Amino acid sequence: MTDAAVCLLYCCGMTTRNASRREVLRTAGLRELRWVSVTMFALLVAYALVDTATHLDDGSAGWRLWSSAMPATVCGAVALLSMQPAVDKKWSGALFVFPILALQVSVYFTVRQTANQADIGSMIVLLVLLGAIAVSNREYFAMFAAVVALTVLGLFSLDMPSDASIQPWLMVVAVAAVGSMNLHFARMRGLSHLADVQIELTIAANEDAATGLSTRSHLERAFPTMRAQAERLRLPMFAVFVDVDGLKRVNDTMGHEVGDAVIGVVAEELRRLSRQSDLVVRWGGDEFVVVGIGDGPHLDRLEAMLADDIRGRNPAPSEWAGVVSMGKAHTAAVGCDLAAMVSSADADMYSRRRLRRIASTR
Repeated sequence: MTDAAVCLLYCCGMTTRNASRREVLRTAGLRELRWVSVTMFALLVAYALVDTATHLDDGSAGWRLWSSAMPATVCGAVALLSMQPAVDKKWSGALFVFPILALQVSVYFTVRQTANQADIGSMIVLLVLLGAIAVSNREYFAMFAAVVALTVLGLFSLDMPSDASIQPWLMVVAVAAVGSMNLHFARMRGLSHLADVQIELTIAANEDAATGLSTRSHLERAFPTMRAQAERLRLPMFAVFVDVDGLKRVNDTMGHEVGDAVIGVVAEELRRLSRQSDLVVRWGGDEFVVVGIGDGPHLDRLEAMLADDIRGRNPAPSEWAGVVSMGKAHTAAVGCDLAAMVSSADADMYSRRRLRRIASTR
């Protein structure tokens, strides 16, 4: 394999892993967005009622109700949207922007109305919490810039004594900004690690560690999609059952490492001789299954090609003749049952093996 091909495979693998990582992060983001938006909605509604009730006599109840009701409405809308099955999780990062922005605008409006230094504290808290909510760097830095800008504008709206300075407040904002970034990057590292763990678990569930072939559980999950495709194409489905003859003798006389090498050679050649659209599966032990769309391969020809390819790579020529037994079953895609089709291919394999042994004794 050329260096360019190796580089291409590496880049494709990294692209797939990065896409899987983004998928995990977005799923986690959407899950967090649901409970965060619901919690914020409930707190804002409660705050709106209390804040309005305590300012009925000073004429500020109207704008206070609006400043709390606006972000509460946004949080409620986002909560409802995040619970809809039709909403793609790729929007989780964008959806979280709206509650934070609505809250910051609301607090900024309050600061402009009251010129109260205490309200700046709420803006600084939001700046810090931003780092604990964002699920991507893009959304985080977009909101970070907006929140910092509104906070600084709020500072210049304060009703401060003539001998006072906003410099201490600016220092607090700077410290909060650094804390927010540290919190965000620490959280992203944790989520990325979680994504990597989930990716590795998925790979382990879908890929046989010894051969690199698909696992039985992966076939069971992928089969409905293959069957639906076969139904659309109006083609049958097939299963080829493959059993390595004499593997027990290899394991007993030469050890399991050599037996594993035999399994590896059969797996590689079987995958090479199968179509790209076929799913080659390590069924268990010394058994393999190939499932695909169409009538399937001619078994005598496939057995001969596999034996020829194995002959030059046989890791145990003194104990293993390089022989495998195969059986095939094919059926209409509509109503096709995976277990029944594989069972039929298994039975055909035993029948063909028995006939071959009878023929060899004559």
